[in-house]
Amino acid sequence: MDPRARAADRAIAGGLALGAAVLHAPLIFRTVGGCDEWHILTAGVRLAAGEVMYRDVTHIAGPGSFYLAAALFRLFGARFEVARLAMLAVFATMTAGLYLLTRRLTGRAAAALVALWFVAFQLWCMPHWQMMHYASLGLFLVTCAFLVLGAERPPRAGRAVVAGLLAGAAMLTKQDSGALGTAGCLLALALGSAARRRAGGPPESWRPLLLFAAAAAAPLVVAVAYFWSQRALWPFVLQTAYDTLVQHPLFVGGGGPEHADYVPFPRLFPLLHQDALLRGRLLSYMPALFWDLHWREVVASRLYRDTNLLELAIKLAFRLPYVLLLVEAVATARAWRRAGDGQTLAARAAQLAFAAAIMAALSKPRDWIHLSVVVVPLAPIVARQLGALDAALPRIARDAVRTALVAAGALYLGLSADLGWRAVVTYTAPIHGTRGTAFARPRDAETLQDLVAALEATPANRPDLAVPCVSAATFLAARPCVSRFPWLWPRDAYRDRDQQVLASLDAHPDATVVYTLSHIPSIPRLQGHGPALFEGLATRYRMGPIFGPDSVHLIATLAERRPPTRERVALRLTDRLAAATVERVREGTVERVDPPDALAGVATWALTPRVLWVAPSAGGETRVALPVRVPPGARLRLRAGVNPDLWQTLGPFPVRLRVALVADGRPTELLAVRRDVFADPQDRAWVPLDADLSAFAGREVSIVLTASADGWPGSTGEVAGFEDPRVVRP
Repeated sequence: MDPRARAADRAIAGGLALGAAVLHAPLIFRTVGGCDEWHILTAGVRLAAGEVMYRDVTHIAGPGSFYLAAALFRLFGARFEVARLAMLAVFATMTAGLYLLTRRLTGRAAAALVALWFVAFQLWCMPHWQMMHYASLGLFLVTCAFLVLGAERPPRAGRAVVAGLLAGAAMLTKQDSGALGTAGCLLALALGSAARRRAGGPPESWRPLLLFAAAAAAPLVVAVAYFWSQRALWPFVLQTAYDTLVQHPLFVGGGGPEHADYVPFPRLFPLLHQDALLRGRLLSYMPALFWDLHWREVVASRLYRDTNLLELAIKLAFRLPYVLLLVEAVATARAWRRAGDGQTLAARAAQLAFAAAIMAALSKPRDWIHLSVVVVPLAPIVARQLGALDAALPRIARDAVRTALVAAGALYLGLSADLGWRAVVTYTAPIHGTRGTAFARPRDAETLQDLVAALEATPANRPDLAVPCVSAATFLAARPCVSRFPWLWPRDAYRDRDQQVLASLDAHPDATVVYTLSHIPSIPRLQGHGPALFEGLATRYRMGPIFGPDSVHLIATLAERRPPTRERVALRLTDRLAAATVERVREGTVERVDPPDALAGVATWALTPRVLWVAPSAGGETRVALPVRVPPGARLRLRAGVNPDLWQTLGPFPVRLRVALVADGRPTELLAVRRDVFADPQDRAWVPLDADLSAFAGREVSIVLTASADGWPGSTGEVAGFEDPRVVRP
């Protein structure tokens, strides 16, 4: 390519980058991303203040994104907007880079269309390329390395060194895509040299390849030396290598949240029937922005209710990139045998090697948001394939294919424009905090803004713990973290993580605990992988103010430290369940249930220990009668309510809870409440009972706890119950 053509391409790439930035600027502060963004930004603040990654702040990702955030915060201040604007620049640069990479395989028009595809595709892989994230940053760095390397022509030493340094930085940012992308660059160098030699070119030196490898190793050596000097080398290795390869092996099939693991690649079968397992994980396999804006319409549609077409589309879409790679591998092998133009063949082989290496980096979780990142280097290949198809087809077939592609492209751009516009007009409510302003849905913003305000009302130096992970509220409110664990994830490299977190809380009894009660289906629940921490939080803290306007938006509480108590517990009813009589009463008939734990049990719920739960029955009630000899001056104390894990629901399930005392066959009702957490958020609060039993002193009585389903079929599970029912005495 002559210098004027190369300069023109760079100018076009610059224009496309500017256009990408302008088009996405209205969206850059909208949506609050995911936990990963807030992990990075919170860690950046801590590192900027002098803490050391992995020693003082834990995470399994490489240090690159965290120290980048720290550098940006030192230069421009610790604000949310700083990170988002940096990512806008990254996205714009990536758009330009994708154009230049595609130009190695196609003409300008096709390359510009690939860049336009990527500009629109950002909406389908949000919040990637919008929030600061190690996956997108890692891909950006290694793609820049591949672009600078220019494996389609004999690389110069300087380019090899710069590319190697970028590849090393990518490995320090996202281990899997960085390492495999670097391997792809090395393979691309070797294939490019072999392709030119096969086409009749002169032998080439291995020096650029060695320089690239040495330069790629340099950032790793610097990182090892740095963490060794900070006495953090073992934590660095433990969290970024051992955790990801042994403790939490990223390239082994995930068992899903049901097994406290990441979601796996969507299974292929059943292929022709509805897939209940995939439907339960649909959030993980759909574009996040589309799902957030349209999930109600999707689940209400006949397409979803009556067919399996949605699941089939997901299963095929996840496999399509690998089919395209296979097609390109076959086509490149055929071109290799023909040994045509050396530079063209080298460009094809190099891009194939790089794209295949990045696709191989799809590690756990194998969901859409991660697949959407690694498919980006495949776009230049698809553009080349379409160009080759267009050239090979006869005129009538070519015209038909072109018409279909134009229609598909117009539909894709139209849907993307609609998605972007809906995002602009939906995420309009500001969330103001000390560290910046984000925008979200009005109902979600209401909860987050209330949380920020509540946190900012606490002393500035009071630390907090966010459960299960650092949130937008805790970052924006600018409160320090009480623990070195900003996220509570399954199979942590530190087996005593729960004990470390609890020790940090005990060392700071005034710490604020932000406990998120909404649940994302793709993330395992804390009680499944951190039972000691879950139990320890429940015994130390209780529900405080509860935030959240309804059951389908964010629900959280600021947990309150349980005050010390001097009450003398004569007996806990949870210890007497084995002696209880459990009955199901329906339409006047009484059915004895044996064993009792078929419809009742003892459990710890979120911030609610020693719950005696009773399964609500429809058309009657479930009764649990516990025999008790009442001591003198005794009182019965408990709280009644609905399981906090069920506050996030898509439909009503009102329950009636009663407490009665039966003496000599005569019942005395002590408490009767109806709770409907779907219709009335106020019903999330548990109702206390403090009943005087002195009139029954010395007598054998039965304390009867009952639950009934009001207008729904009922359940045999942990829906509602009574917290720590106990008899106390003076």
